[in-house]
Amino acid sequence: MPRLWGSYTPMGVVTTRIFWTTETASWLIWQSDLSHEGAAVLGRGVGYTTRLRLSRRFVFNLPEEAHTA
Repeated sequence: MPRLWGSYTPMGVVTTRIFWTTETASWLIWQSDLSHEGAAVLGRGVGYTTRLRLSRRFVFNLPEEAHTA
């Protein structure tokens, strides 16, 4: 379990940074609530997709066939 936790936690940090960076960059560029919220949704989607792919590959070590599902 510690190995799993040690692998999964940094991935959460990376994907959270994706979310925050997208959200902050949008606010700094356009300074509107709509762009801020839109970027939050986009950043969260990209972050979760990235986390899923990284988790499948490095944490749970699923066979290649499982990656296509």
